Amino acid sequence: MTSAADRGAVVVTGASRGIGFAVSRALWSNGYDVIGVARTRPEQWGGGAFFEADLTSADDVSRVVDAIGELPSVWGLVNDAGRGLDQSLDGLVEADLAAVLHLNTVVPATLAAACARRMNDGGRIVNIGSVVALGAPNRTAYGASKAALASMTRTWALELASRGITVNTVAPGPIETELFRTYNPVGSERERAYLAQIPVRKFGQTDDLAELIGLILSPSMAYLTGQTIYFDGGFTVGRAGE
Repeated sequence: MTSAADRGAVVVTGASRGIGFAVSRALWSNGYDVIGVARTRPEQWGGGAFFEADLTSADDVSRVVDAIGELPSVWGLVNDAGRGLDQSLDGLVEADLAAVLHLNTVVPATLAAACARRMNDGGRIVNIGSVVALGAPNRTAYGASKAALASMTRTWALELASRGITVNTVAPGPIETELFRTYNPVGSERERAYLAQIPVRKFGQTDDLAELIGLILSPSMAYLTGQTIYFDGGFTVGRAGE
């Protein structure tokens, strides 16, 4: 059996913090050659190369695609980088809608194509979606982008299946990242409102989510493809039962 490093690199976008950093940390602790992509390299980076790139910039995306093309081989891609936006229909700004859709759909598709070209038979693509794809007030842009990403997941799974490459979406509910806590402080009304919608009455942890993503990236998951897996403490189940 080949080692994790021998399978090829795993490219992780949004790797400097939150979910992306937790995934990177979990993967390199299990021996993977992790290639990080984010605006700034974190001080604690312990993986392989790190591409400092702003994925809202077409030039930076092209630079990352070129760098991926120079890798000896790629085993996996975790598309985590993205942008959220609170915006009501009445306040819809076309430019903001286009920017969110581009970063959350066009860029992941561009990177998936680049990585797939460097994958041998077998390989894993994991897209980070969101429960918001199922609908949420004031989330037209973000929800639409994550729904599109889940749709692309199914399409890519069909296109790449003959090569043994699997493609799946992991759609988290509320995850306790630093950014989440910035907008939902401990003890706040926003925190209580979120917890009231989660049957297990707690928020997801980045390390637990990273463990799930690491499992999906493993060779043993060759039969899992084209799926959206909700990591949400029953959030979507609870809403369905309302």
